[in-house]
Amino acid sequence: MKTKLPNKIKNLNLIKNLLLVPKYYYFNFESYKKNKDIIIRKIQKEFKNKIIIRSAKSDEDIKITNAGKYLSIPKVDTKNYKEIDKGIKKVFHSYGIIKKNEFLFVQEYIEDANTVGVIFTIDPLNGSPFRTINYTHTSSTDLITSGKLNGKICYFFKYIKKTKLNKKIKKIDNTIKKLEDKFSNTSLDIEFLILKKKIYILQVRKLNVQLNKKINFKKSLENLENKITKMTKESSHLIGKERYFSTMTDWNPVEIIGLKPKPLAISLYQSLITDEIWSESRVNLGYKDVTKIPLLHSFFGTPYIDLRADINSFLIPKLSEKIQSKLLNFYFRSFKENPYKFYDKIETSLVINCISLDLEKYKKLLKKSNL
Repeated sequence: MKTKLPNKIKNLNLIKNLLLVPKYYYFNFESYKKNKDIIIRKIQKEFKNKIIIRSAKSDEDIKITNAGKYLSIPKVDTKNYKEIDKGIKKVFHSYGIIKKNEFLFVQEYIEDANTVGVIFTIDPLNGSPFRTINYTHTSSTDLITSGKLNGKICYFFKYIKKTKLNKKIKKIDNTIKKLEDKFSNTSLDIEFLILKKKIYILQVRKLNVQLNKKINFKKSLENLENKITKMTKESSHLIGKERYFSTMTDWNPVEIIGLKPKPLAISLYQSLITDEIWSESRVNLGYKDVTKIPLLHSFFGTPYIDLRADINSFLIPKLSEKIQSKLLNFYFRSFKENPYKFYDKIETSLVINCISLDLEKYKKLLKKSNL
């Protein structure tokens, strides 16, 4: 009777001639018990550098995903016989009760990757047609895939105009489409890395998620785009032509009421704080008067802080408009260059907004702003 391969290994077998897949070798528990020496010698012969020993238990890709449940061991030195044996045994023992036909596989470990990450081809929470690419610029392939590190996240509509994607994300999206075509499935969980601008697929599995509602996302996103375009062009007495929105700036709505709060929570938060009270309190402290300007806007039920209003509220009214403009343009430029650093640290790390004994910090900021 032919041994049934787990989906993890079957999927790699299906794509190894379609896309770049690091070299791998698989075997089951029974084979390892009977032929341990032969298997380890083969690994040492086939893999010259380091390997990662990956789990491939039969229940990892069932209706309820068990991704990440079992052990994988990276950076195993193929020159060390005992280390290979120890690693293989650890992975098998992480399965609990080990059946003789349970598999694992070893894979070439690529240490000098430029980017490592995980892709969900649709939203894993509700099945809506939005890609999620969670990645980090590191050489450690196990940081993102094991959940030890939350990297940068790129989240975008599956049917977005490709001209709106940068070159790197567009290339990743082309790879996603090849995998979707191969598996006739748009619900995939993909582990990948990028080395010298080449995309390698480490693993691919079915993403088990159900679509709860049928929504015309294309129409809704077009309406949202029109709304934001109109908002960015609105004339205002505030300084600054550019306009950005952030979920965790200033009054930090995402931490206080959540990423998708109930309509009543948003309404109360706006009424009690972000419509008027926030700016009135700053005027009382001697900051610039931006009263009557709301701080928070809701886009598809997610609360966002208006950074133009926020940063204007930290300016000092006695400064000339020229100096205010210079400062504000510098703040916006800095935020645009490094949003991941500043989106929740505007008040503490970017704007000069209070008397501080840390004069060197302010001197550095002023020097960068050409003041």
